[in-house]
Amino acid sequence: NRLLLASFVVAVGIVVVPVLLSWYFRGWVAKYDSPVYTFDHIPDQTGKVAIVTGSNTGIGKVTVRELARKGARVILTSRSIAKGEQAKKDICAAIAPSPCNVDVKQLDLSSLANVEAFANDFKASSPGGVPQLDILVLNAGVMMCPYTETEDGVEMQFGTNHLGHFHLVQELLPALEESHARVVTVSSNAHEMGYSGGIRFNQLTSSEGYSIDGAYGQSKFANILFSNELAHRAQAAGTGLTANAVHPGFINTDLGRHLEDGISSTGAYLAPVLGLAHKWVFSAAMETDSGALTQLYVATAPELKGVTGKYFQPIAKLATPLSLTNDRALQQKLWAVSEDLVSASKQRRNA
Repeated sequence: NRLLLASFVVAVGIVVVPVLLSWYFRGWVAKYDSPVYTFDHIPDQTGKVAIVTGSNTGIGKVTVRELARKGARVILTSRSIAKGEQAKKDICAAIAPSPCNVDVKQLDLSSLANVEAFANDFKASSPGGVPQLDILVLNAGVMMCPYTETEDGVEMQFGTNHLGHFHLVQELLPALEESHARVVTVSSNAHEMGYSGGIRFNQLTSSEGYSIDGAYGQSKFANILFSNELAHRAQAAGTGLTANAVHPGFINTDLGRHLEDGISSTGAYLAPVLGLAHKWVFSAAMETDSGALTQLYVATAPELKGVTGKYFQPIAKLATPLSLTNDRALQQKLWAVSEDLVSASKQRRNA
C-alpha cells in the first residue's frame, strides 16, 4: 500500500508541478514582455562592426539579423561553419532587399586555442593597425550539461560560458578600446541559483559535488562578475569601453538541448511523461525575437552611451542582480583565477 501511495504521489507530482511551473512562467513572461522597445527602435548601425558569439541559432541569430538589417557589418560565429553559413543564408533572406554584410567565422569557446585562432584571424583583417570593433555580444553558451571538461581541463559550463569569453575579450581588448566598444555579456537570472558563495574556485576542474543547475548558475554568476570588473578596469583606464550584462528572459531555444537528452535517457515509461512536462513548462517561454531585444538595446541604444557596469532584464529594463555580484574582491579574484587558467592552458600547449 505504501509503495502504491508513493507511486501515486510521484505521478501526481510529475503532472501537477509542470503545470504550476507553466502558469508561473506565463505570468513571469507577461510581467517582462513590453511593447516599449522593439526592433524599430534600433538606430542605424551603418559603419559599425559587431561580433556576436554563438549566433547560428536562437537569440544570437536574431541579434545578427537585426544588426545587419540596420546596416552593421556583423561577424556571425559558430562552432560549425556549415551551420553558420546556413544561418547567414536565413538572415540574408529575412532582411532582403537590405544589404547583408555578414561574415561567418568558426569559434568554439570551449577551446582557448580556438579562441586565440579566431582572434588572430580577426586582428589580421587590419594589417598594420587595430581593427574596428564597435559591438561585442558574448552570447554563446551551454546549459545544464552532464559533467564534462573543456579541452583545457575546465568544467564545461564555466569554461565555455565564462572562461572562453574572458579570453576572447583579452585577445580583442586593443580593438575594443580603440573603438570605445560596447561589450554585452549574456548572463541569466539563473545566476541567483548557483552554488553557495557564487563561485567554487577550488572545484573548477573537478566533478566533486557537481550539479548541472548549480554549475550553470555559477557560470552565469561569473558572467556578471566579469562584466562588472571589466567595467571597473575600463573606467580606471579611461578607454571609453563599456561593459554591461543582460538577462535575456525565459526563452525556448536549443540551449536546453541537454535537458531533453536527459529526459530521453530516463527510460521508456518515465521519458514520455517528463517530455510532456518539459513541453508544458517551455510552452510559457518568450519568443526568440523578444529574447534578443534586451541585448540589442544594450548594444545599440543611444541613451546608454557611457553607461557601464549595469545589468538589464527583459525587455530593455535596468535591473538589480544579486548583491554579491558587486563584491569587488570577488570580481578581482575571478579575474585573477581566469588569468591563471588561461596561462596554464598556454603553458601546457607550449610544453
